[in-house]
Amino acid sequence: MEVVLDEFIEFISDHDVVSFNINFDTGFLNSALARHGRRPLKNIGHCALARAREAWPDLPNHKLVHLVDYLGLESGTAHRALNDTLWALEVYFRAMHIAAPSLSPRRTAKELSTGSPSVIPVITGPRQFRIEVLGTKRYQQSFEAICGPRTSKGAALDIQVQLRVETKSSTVRILIQDEVVGNLAPRIAQDFRRAISEGNLGEFTHFECSAKIRGGKICSAPDEGHYVMWLDIPQDDD
Repeated sequence: MEVVLDEFIEFISDHDVVSFNINFDTGFLNSALARHGRRPLKNIGHCALARAREAWPDLPNHKLVHLVDYLGLESGTAHRALNDTLWALEVYFRAMHIAAPSLSPRRTAKELSTGSPSVIPVITGPRQFRIEVLGTKRYQQSFEAICGPRTSKGAALDIQVQLRVETKSSTVRILIQDEVVGNLAPRIAQDFRRAISEGNLGEFTHFECSAKIRGGKICSAPDEGHYVMWLDIPQDDD
């Protein structure tokens, strides 16, 4: 891993970096760099997902595979590094070309070390990760597509995730790269909705926060070793 990280750092040098979801990739990369004694990235990052949301706001969703289909890009296998990289870059440049007059670069470019572009509000908690995401067992394939297949040691990732406040129900869903991976418990969802209302954030339906993913371990029992997730959301007693 250290060799791969050093090669990656040398490869990107001080160039700008384009990612489909800069929030997710930033957390993933900087977490890996920290574990291996490397400094966090300071490159300027550009988010293709943020550009796509502003360029095509009326699309039902902005998953990379759906954008590829919508734009008529050359098909390939999703969640493969090279395909996803080429698709993300094409989406980014097409979004810039289509909506360039109305887009502000400041909204979609920041240092990678500081996290996501300011497209949606970021919820900052006490770094205690006490809120468990429910329903993750139903979305194990999504976790494996994002985190990789199960291993004998399992996974331990610190990332940024999205919270989507549903408008037709009381549910608050949790997403990674526009993939639903669970939801808040009903009481927590109610508290979250009340907090954003009291904070004058009711106009927003998407938020971001830090999360920890654990699990993905190969076990003898089929119901063990699942991926689970915990969120860093402030509570009333914080």
